[in-house]
Amino acid sequence: KKKRMAAHRKVGASSNKKPTNGVWSAVAIQKHFMEEMGMSGERRTRGRRSLAQKIGVLPETKKLAEEEWERVGKESDKQQRSEEPCSICHEQYTDKVDQVLLSCGHVFHTKCMRNLELFARRTATAAPPACPLCRTADYEKRNYDGGKRVYHHKMATKIQKVWRGFSTRRAVLMWKMETDPVFREEMHFQLVKRISNEELYRAEQRANDLNSFFEKLDRKRTAATLHTITLTDWETARRDLLSRGVEDCIICMNPLAIPVTSAATNTTDVSLAAQSVLLSCSHAFHAPCLASFEEFERCGCIEDRKCPICRAPYITQPLYGE
Repeated sequence: KKKRMAAHRKVGASSNKKPTNGVWSAVAIQKHFMEEMGMSGERRTRGRRSLAQKIGVLPETKKLAEEEWERVGKESDKQQRSEEPCSICHEQYTDKVDQVLLSCGHVFHTKCMRNLELFARRTATAAPPACPLCRTADYEKRNYDGGKRVYHHKMATKIQKVWRGFSTRRAVLMWKMETDPVFREEMHFQLVKRISNEELYRAEQRANDLNSFFEKLDRKRTAATLHTITLTDWETARRDLLSRGVEDCIICMNPLAIPVTSAATNTTDVSLAAQSVLLSCSHAFHAPCLASFEEFERCGCIEDRKCPICRAPYITQPLYGE
């Protein structure tokens, strides 16, 4: 009875296997070796099984055990490969970028290795991806933190170096202050000098602030007086201009427009003089020239406008009225 039950179990196990024949086995083996040599359209990685391995015609490729990965990692740390820059992008490893360790013991950035594998798959020759350094094909890879550990060690060493240097310099300074009177006197002199310079700078800043405040008050007072100019003041400014015999615009050096008086009709044509303006300081310019000058000087308000000749605040009026 036990023998019959064992025979039935053997028959049932054999019936669950997928049927294979010589033709499909040959096709699977051919596809397997074409993928190995990179002759097919895609490259099979080490962890992926081929059709021949799935149906049991060829043995499966064994992956690295955890002990072997530990040995590869220790060998990489021993050769200090994480302290060198990435061989693909030539940048140092930091704690913000992931790393990958290959089964051959070389270390790269994860993104750099992924882009290299994509480039190798897209080439016309369809060459199998290999390690960029030792050209080992059919490799395995896994995440690695050796570069992060090296980066943290460097940063900790730098912080300790800065703190120890500061502590040593402070201790030496205190020792010299206690034992060397000449050095102590020089240090006190430098301290008093630094405090004096700081106080002098603050005093100059306060003086500049006061000067700016008084200049602002003067501009406002001048602007207020400009609005009180009467017609008599304008006539006086016009007479002063004519008495000096000024006939040219000092900005463009072209003649000012002079009104033409007709003897037949006894009238004055002021159309040509419309482009000339008189300033309250008794100077005259062409209106476009004065507007260009104000734009160049960036005069935003009346109190900021200054005469190009006497630098006095002004308001304008047509040189000759109708």
